[in-house]
Amino acid sequence: MATPPISAYYGFIEEAITELGINPEICRSEDEEGTWHLAKGDISVIVHIWMLAEGEEQVPYIMVFSPCHAVGEHLPKAFYEELLALNHTMVGVSFTIHQGAFM
Repeated sequence: MATPPISAYYGFIEEAITELGINPEICRSEDEEGTWHLAKGDISVIVHIWMLAEGEEQVPYIMVFSPCHAVGEHLPKAFYEELLALNHTMVGVSFTIHQGAFM
């Protein structure tokens, strides 16, 4: 059984974006296939879907992330320790730093 192309999953993502009241066509990245950049009020969200090899199969993976806080010296060590503890207890959730922002 052949795995559908990644574009077969775009409708699912664009339907969810539409339900947020946002036009998915204006959110599509021109630079990176399978990526949408959207914003609602002060909140920006990036959605990315790609195919990943699992054994001999290609399976779709989706990542949704949003900048939460600027990274810098002003954040105490305890803040990062708390994030690591939270990260350990959440299924399918992680925290990262991307382009100078905590996500």
